[in-house]
Amino acid sequence: RVIRNFYDVLSTGGYLFLGYSETLWQISDDFSLREMDGAFVYQRPPSPSEMAAERSVGAGAIPVAVPLRRRVISAVDRGRGVGRRLPARRVPTLEEATAFYESRRFEEALLAVEGILAADPGDAKAQLLAAKLRADREEVGPAIRHCRRVLEIDPLSEEGYYLMGILLMRAPDGGDAGEYLARVIYLNPAGRRSALAHFHLAGLHADVGEPAAAVREYRSALRLLERFAKDDLVEEFSADFLARVCRRRLEELGGV
Repeated sequence: RVIRNFYDVLSTGGYLFLGYSETLWQISDDFSLREMDGAFVYQRPPSPSEMAAERSVGAGAIPVAVPLRRRVISAVDRGRGVGRRLPARRVPTLEEATAFYESRRFEEALLAVEGILAADPGDAKAQLLAAKLRADREEVGPAIRHCRRVLEIDPLSEEGYYLMGILLMRAPDGGDAGEYLARVIYLNPAGRRSALAHFHLAGLHADVGEPAAAVREYRSALRLLERFAKDDLVEEFSADFLARVCRRRLEELGGV
């Protein structure tokens, strides 16, 4: 209701500026996302009744339905463009959103990816990037919803299953984290994410008092990690670091 009130009191073409951590994603579709010199804001488009009134004015009818605030515009305001419908801005590209993300400009990345998804909710790569951005902000619920959409669009998304598994591990009840991590291994048994999937599965087994299963998964993770160069990155960790953690966990569990 608050956002709808903002829409009602703004003139057509007026802007809504939100805080750096705020978004209208899944709250309101009334506003259009606009880019301004690399930043993104929300703009109020005309309502259907206002568009009908404008068409009537263009046809010579008396504009009785046009709100007073749209007709009382000073000459100074006209010079500044206040009250005019501004041209639609282009939809950001996934490459731009990804570049923002990789340069750690996360708020700009989030606004860009929201603009992409507003135009095409079926973009699996944009949904995945939105999930990562939400996960980085510890917004687990929204991140999980984006991940579910990724897997609806692309049921073979290895990265989608991995991120979903990690997110469910952060959820209060853990959910079906193990099931999603197991699917990563099924899709790419020799991949780097599979090494991490084995690693996290081992931790899940250890947490619920299943040391034999934990040992099995740590050994599987270690076998994969030893295939990579020591300084190869597995997500944000080096293969050597993860291998050393696996060996230490195996010693603690008596599995060496």
